[in-house]
Amino acid sequence: TAINKQRPVSVGLKQALSAFLDFRKEVIRRRTEFELKKAQARQEIVEGLIKMLSILDEVVATIRASESRKNAKENLIKKFQFSDPQAEAIVTLQLYRLTNTDVVALQNEHDRLTKQISEFNSILKETKELNKVLRNELKEIEKKYSNPRRSQIQAEVSQLKIDTAVMIANEDVIVQITKNGYAKRASFRSYKATDDNGLTDDDYTVYLAKVNTLSSLF
Repeated sequence: TAINKQRPVSVGLKQALSAFLDFRKEVIRRRTEFELKKAQARQEIVEGLIKMLSILDEVVATIRASESRKNAKENLIKKFQFSDPQAEAIVTLQLYRLTNTDVVALQNEHDRLTKQISEFNSILKETKELNKVLRNELKEIEKKYSNPRRSQIQAEVSQLKIDTAVMIANEDVIVQITKNGYAKRASFRSYKATDDNGLTDDDYTVYLAKVNTLSSLF
């Protein structure tokens, strides 16, 4: 018994494995959505910084002419059409970082983010790509936690012999058979504690004996 889709159900091995795979796929989807949003947000900032470097002198002059950081942000948005996150990133940078930002490094980061965003979208839109990620993660789990098989798979299985005697508690009991055909086994304590021994008014004992649970009556 296990909780599957927020409900308690009885599951077999196949259903349990299927539920686990569905869970792992959902984890991958949610993680990818998070990483996609983060990459898109960073790419927007990088694009703003690259644009800033192409008009750096004008940006610096606009910031210096502004009355406050808030005013500088508003002026950047109004004059150069930066987005709000881009303008926030620019006014947050110190002046020496504005003038020493490497456009080549930013372009390389932009290219890397573009590639990541494309991969994230493929995972979210194409089942094949999502399954590829799942397969690689399962292989990593196998590589990290696997151990050699202990059981042996054989073409033919020899006959199983089970000693049922070892499964029975060794104790002395009372066996009772009645006229109406009822057979009853009871411990000494239970037999002595009951006056009628569970018999109906029209029934009576025809056989009563003290035996052992390992004995055979017939």
